[in-house]
Amino acid sequence: MFMGEVSDISYEAVLPVEMKGVGKIALNRDYLLPPASIFSEMELQVTHLSAPVKIIGDLQGVLVVIMPIHVQWGDEPKEELKTSLVQC
Repeated sequence: MFMGEVSDISYEAVLPVEMKGVGKIALNRDYLLPPASIFSEMELQVTHLSAPVKIIGDLQGVLVVIMPIHVQWGDEPKEELKTSLVQC
């Protein structure tokens, strides 16, 4: 769900999602609003969590691509720091 305001107009939207796989992505809602306003139905396609998100909809020939935002969610396992010695 995302919410926002434009001048004196408030809006709220809920995007149903069907996910095949595990993971989370974050997108800037300001980039989602234009395609959401022109499509009556749209589909977001993601091949990898850090890959661009492809948005297609019911308008033939219209394709939108959005880069995801890198987010530290805080609930993923911490990677161990790997150190190595460099001999000079």
